[in-house]
Amino acid sequence: MRLIDADKLREDWLENGRNEKIYDTNDFLDSIDGQETVDAEPVRHGKWIFVEPGAVWCSECGMDSSLGDAETADETKRRIANGETPNYCPNCGAKMDLKG
Repeated sequence: MRLIDADKLREDWLENGRNEKIYDTNDFLDSIDGQETVDAEPVRHGKWIFVEPGAVWCSECGMDSSLGDAETADETKRRIANGETPNYCPNCGAKMDLKG
């Protein structure tokens, strides 16, 4: 897979008059092929897993994310359920949007 910047492609077509040749498939494909790739990584998705009062683990990398002021297991579970934990893992970058 090769990721490109769609905004730059659009700009290239509009600024260089390539949109006038839109029916020429080769011009269109050459324009796509000529675009630089972007540096990107797929989004990882995970969830916080209850470990003990005040602590949760990332389901993707296993990093502990402390909820230091949570005093009970019920309080920690309530925070996880209500989305009061960080929305991404500070270790692996996983987006914490999985449920269950």
